[in-house]
Amino acid sequence: MIEQHCGELWLLHATAVADSSGNVVVAMSPSRDDARFHVAIKHLSRRFFCVGTDAVGIDHQAGVTLIRTRSRDANGTDERGTSRVPASLVDDEMLPSTLRLAKIILLDGDDEHPLEPVVESLDLGESLELLAPRSPFLAQWPAPLRAVASILTASQGSVRVAYRDAETLIPVVERLMASGLRATVSSVRPRSARGTAALPATDDALFRAATADSVELPDGRTAVLGLRGSDERLRILDEVSSVVWRAADGSPHAALRRAVLRQLDPQHANTDAAAVDQAIQSLRDVGMLSRTPAWRIGDSSVWTTHAAQTYVLNTSLTHTRPLALQGSAHTVWEVLASQPEISQELLIRECALAFGTDAEHIEADIVRLLADLSEQGVISQS
Repeated sequence: MIEQHCGELWLLHATAVADSSGNVVVAMSPSRDDARFHVAIKHLSRRFFCVGTDAVGIDHQAGVTLIRTRSRDANGTDERGTSRVPASLVDDEMLPSTLRLAKIILLDGDDEHPLEPVVESLDLGESLELLAPRSPFLAQWPAPLRAVASILTASQGSVRVAYRDAETLIPVVERLMASGLRATVSSVRPRSARGTAALPATDDALFRAATADSVELPDGRTAVLGLRGSDERLRILDEVSSVVWRAADGSPHAALRRAVLRQLDPQHANTDAAAVDQAIQSLRDVGMLSRTPAWRIGDSSVWTTHAAQTYVLNTSLTHTRPLALQGSAHTVWEVLASQPEISQELLIRECALAFGTDAEHIEADIVRLLADLSEQGVISQS
């Protein structure tokens, strides 16, 4: 089942084909029920190994894992009675031992397209908008957007292939296979967990809300992925909204507006306060700005739990000792570790539930603990 791999791999609802060297092209169609796409995959399966027709898994170094989501009989027919690839090509024993992503492609078939397929590069924003809705459990994968962006960069981005006849696709996919992964996938850089402070809620404070991850796009926009269980969707913020979102560190509305106007590039010299106010309000309306901060465990923090105690170490520091968290501090850490980021308000509510008390009775103590953990560099604000 695909759920067994959540958090371990980047999961994609897509079809993948591989050559004898283990280079993989992951293909998808503009719509889920695309008969032309299935015909195209059958043609490609005459030349390539079919790695999967329903889902594939990709690790942080662009290694590809075959994922079966339906059982098949000896004729290559799945449990719904749909035969999509020849049985000889779904035999695991025939697949190369190591599979590695070469390219992600959108197969866009139409009778109006040119006879010769046209390959069009997609930028990072377009790629993320294409891939995020097809990536179940993406928010549970570590640093999901930054990791996907790193993989796309190493594979020179994704492409759209506009074609008319499936028979013309094999040479195109062969060229994409031959290109392979041109560079090593860069490791996701840890985000600093120092220099933040816990702040109590105020009537006019504005903070970034909890998210699963974010990545800045080359054109100045920002891609932001919501958290699972709340609003797990990808949003692409325009340049002004991106500056607002990055600058929202707890400042009051008026101070945030001034900070944003100072940070905007010269080409936005004509941006007025009203436009910034509109961006602030829009982000508040969709829940991306909050009255309380969101917290996350630092990327450089490692920890272990034993006998109701948690020991935390900031690996970015050379001379440091583990922090020993006991009692209520241990419980707070467990709540922090339960998701990529969590709002301070929700953190306090969940701790109050665990302690069997009211949130207002423990708020001050938890804010002080968050300030201490932040000072130690093991957590930070969103």
